[in-house]
Amino acid sequence: LDLEYHDLLSLFEFLDNGDGEITLSEFIEGAAKLRGSAKALDIWRMETKIEVLLSEVLQAVGGKMNVQEAFEEHGFRHVTFSTNAARHSIAQHTKSSEGIEQ
Repeated sequence: LDLEYHDLLSLFEFLDNGDGEITLSEFIEGAAKLRGSAKALDIWRMETKIEVLLSEVLQAVGGKMNVQEAFEEHGFRHVTFSTNAARHSIAQHTKSSEGIEQ
C-alpha cells in the first residue's frame, strides 16, 4: 500500500467500525475498498464531501473553540487543520455553489 508511518492511524480508523478492534471481516472489506487506484472522479467526490463536512464543522464550533481543538477533543489528534487552506476551500465551495444555483 506504500503507507507512511503517520498514515497508519488513519488506516486503522478507516478499517475499524469504531469498537477499537479490526475483525477479519472489517479488514477484508476495507482492503477491497482500497484496491486499485483512485480515479479523478473519486478524488473529486471526496474533495466535495470534505468541503461540506468542513463547512459543517466550522459552523458547529463557531465561537466555542477553534477547529484544531475540536479535532483533538473528539480523538482526531493526528488531524491538523490549516485555517488558510480551509478558508480558501470554503470560499471556492461557496462560489461554485452560488454558480450552480443561479
